[in-house]
Amino acid sequence: QTEEEEVVAATDGIKQILETGTIPNASSPPPPTTASPETAPEEEEKVEETTNPRAHFATHHSGHLHEFAPRIVVVGVGGAGGNAVNNMIARNLQGVDFLALNTDAQHLSTTLTDNRL
Repeated sequence: QTEEEEVVAATDGIKQILETGTIPNASSPPPPTTASPETAPEEEEKVEETTNPRAHFATHHSGHLHEFAPRIVVVGVGGAGGNAVNNMIARNLQGVDFLALNTDAQHLSTTLTDNRL
């Protein structure tokens, strides 16, 4: 495949993901690439609208999107790292796991997370 063909294939794959929510593979037929020249203007507009990611997610059930949610872990190392972790916890940073690492047991005991090493 030429580089141009690879770009077209990648673009078609992205369109398939956005339109159907499925990942393309060798056994699935490729999605339609563009509107044909005979297509009426209204139909072209409709095709463009369905490839808009925002429109796709607004009209489709997004219950499976939690599978793609990132897991964020903040690791504070040493005294300054422990202080940074405490600061983030004090500011109620949500959706983040905290871990404090320190060789100074006394300072480690002052961290606000239960995840200490």
